[in-house]
Amino acid sequence: MDIGDRPIVLTFTLDTPRLRDVDLSNVREFSGYIENVLCERNAIAGIGLYGENRTMYTQPRFTQAAEPRTVHLAMDIFKPAGSSVYSPMDATVHSFAYNSDNGDYGHTIILQHTLEGITFYTLYGHLSASSIKNFEEGQRIGAGEQIATLGTIDENGGWPPHLHFQIITDMLSEKGNFIGVSEPSKFPYWSRICPNPNLILKLEL
Repeated sequence: MDIGDRPIVLTFTLDTPRLRDVDLSNVREFSGYIENVLCERNAIAGIGLYGENRTMYTQPRFTQAAEPRTVHLAMDIFKPAGSSVYSPMDATVHSFAYNSDNGDYGHTIILQHTLEGITFYTLYGHLSASSIKNFEEGQRIGAGEQIATLGTIDENGGWPPHLHFQIITDMLSEKGNFIGVSEPSKFPYWSRICPNPNLILKLEL
């Protein structure tokens, strides 16, 4: 995915002053906020950080437990719907699914990789419906091959258009989906299974 020479970091914590005037439960208002910030900063992409304790997770799927899930286990790349997504390295298709609940990933692809004898996985969430139409489990994917495009609000789980990119070391028998937001108290556990994706992206932030 082309993120340009200078992607900007977008923060979504309680300490982000401009978010106090944004209704994050209104996805179109939320999307407009992101578009405005990118335009003001003349950036073609915004980066949402790994390990950030966020205010945006207002849907019941995140709040119904005694301890709400608020800590992000991935990195986000905010770009317009339709933007292309590429595999960072050789892979096979582990699984894919349409996770249709509000606040979920929408259309999702999980790739399996082996590097120096170590097997791990990468998850791509909030994709377009067309992205998973012609996939098969076990299908081979080459490094740099386009695998998807970003979905619209109506097909990506109800989020501003962006890619949720996550590394997973153990799928724990899951297919087509995986936890992407943790309770703060459980982040030390989940961060061992889902390390910082910047190990692959190598962005200078």
